[in-house]
Amino acid sequence: TGCRIPVPRCLLSSDLGDSVMKTYSAFLQRVTPNAGPRANFTITVQAVSSEMARVTAEAQYPGYRCANAPVQVR
Repeated sequence: TGCRIPVPRCLLSSDLGDSVMKTYSAFLQRVTPNAGPRANFTITVQAVSSEMARVTAEAQYPGYRCANAPVQVR
């Protein structure tokens, strides 16, 4: 009896509803003193919502947090 890894199911666009990737601008501020050389900076991320953009940005830069909600780039 071995461990079986489930095979991922392919998602079709119809499965996602209106989950279309959008571009967001996120302003990050350093919250951990030794996290990096810059105190704050802005990055651009692709996400389906502003909240997911925040999660994505913060995951890419440990020790930094979004100072405010990411805004969609038009």
